[in-house]
Amino acid sequence: MALILARVAGHQELKDILWSSGVNPSLVGMVASTRQLQDISRANDQDLLLNTAIELVDFRYLEDAIQDRTLRWLALLAKARPTVVLHLCGPLATILNDTLSHCQNSTTLEAAHLLLHCLALDPRLNQALDTPVRLEDVLDDLGFSGLWRSCSMDSAHEQDRKYFTLTERLIELIII
Repeated sequence: MALILARVAGHQELKDILWSSGVNPSLVGMVASTRQLQDISRANDQDLLLNTAIELVDFRYLEDAIQDRTLRWLALLAKARPTVVLHLCGPLATILNDTLSHCQNSTTLEAAHLLLHCLALDPRLNQALDTPVRLEDVLDDLGFSGLWRSCSMDSAHEQDRKYFTLTERLIELIII
């Protein structure tokens, strides 16, 4: 559900996706707007980390509007729960570098700048950008070691390309 909420543009799109999946959309209520206002102080670190890592798997292939929303979510998360973002600093450095180098959408660039600013203000996060904690190790402890190794963010593992395709198909199925 977290991945769907990260990808939908609004409440109506969420209802359409849930309906096409066989879920009664009237049972969900107004969840589409809760992602930005989500009370992240109640969620545990592992859930936030795992949901955010899943969200970042195909980041470079997302539309600008969704990248913008994800970057703003990451900035909010960096302010509220820096210990979660600490584990994501390695991939975030790559994401920010790619976004700031190649993106032409001013709103997405503004969101990337906001995230970079949040990371730079926190000394722990700033240091973690230089010497990142390996996300793969943390996900391995959670039982999801193949998730990051098989995603589009890590092209060093060419032997896992078949898993990359399966991971992308799984994300497509979750969204559709």
